[in-house]
Amino acid sequence: MNTKKLIIRCFCIAAIQMSMAAPAFAQENAIDLILQELTVDERFTQVTISGKMFELMTSIDPETPEERAMLDAVSNLDGLKILACSSCKDEEDLFDEVYYAVRRSDKRKYEVLLEVRNEKEKETFFVYDEGGEVRELLLIGYARKEFFLISLTGVIDLAQIANIGRALEVEGLNRLESLDKQ
Repeated sequence: MNTKKLIIRCFCIAAIQMSMAAPAFAQENAIDLILQELTVDERFTQVTISGKMFELMTSIDPETPEERAMLDAVSNLDGLKILACSSCKDEEDLFDEVYYAVRRSDKRKYEVLLEVRNEKEKETFFVYDEGGEVRELLLIGYARKEFFLISLTGVIDLAQIANIGRALEVEGLNRLESLDKQ
């Protein structure tokens, strides 16, 4: 595997896997408001990937169609923020608190895109649409003492994000692919 391909693959796998294991933003998106409260809790890990990182990725010359698809998908992204807690005893309460905070947001109107719920886990994908474009994809969820919140911002093409997930075999992102077909 050549160096460029390895860099693209490692970055994409790391960013997506961190987000699935557990999105420069405007000060008004949901995660920034929630982070103000939760980041002081030492149980949480916070990951921030700036728009500059996505910009740098797009300067790499792709060698395969899969690499081109990954670069196309990240070319219009502004950032990725992840907040995760892997040893939460109150993951259900955290989920409910964040879920209702997003639903009550006066700054942005988030729409539920997809929900997965059973007795062991909950995941909700929210979308913020501006001028007919998806500008933020927000995922909150919990499972087995783990809580995670992910915010991806920019001009987001759900089909491209789903394709990256499929190409890298990332469980969970395949749910976005079914939405695109509807």
